Amino acid sequence: MNQNQLELDDYDAALTRRAVGIARAADKADRDHEGWQDEAVSAVRKYLAQHPGRQFLAEDVRAWCEAMGIIDAPENERAWGAVMRRAAKDGYICKIGYAPARSSNLSPKVLWEPRP
Repeated sequence: MNQNQLELDDYDAALTRRAVGIARAADKADRDHEGWQDEAVSAVRKYLAQHPGRQFLAEDVRAWCEAMGIIDAPENERAWGAVMRRAAKDGYICKIGYAPARSSNLSPKVLWEPRP
């Protein structure tokens, strides 16, 4: 196996670990609060209605939801990853790049915008 194949295998493994972590966090949020993911997607839609045309990070949605008392925060914030993916799949938002996130010491996180 060459170095490129090792790097691809490592990348694929990292993608799998990320997907598993997000799914576990979201499933736990649903176990703690039945229907949490559905409520969170609705909260994303409310955020979009209140912030039309604005680019945003998932942490912006989380902070707004918490400040407005719209939805209970999950035990693990990674649960929001599943929510954002679902909102994208459902056609409410689209990924447009990356931006530094305050919640992770300015590590780049997905930058989203509303779909027209």
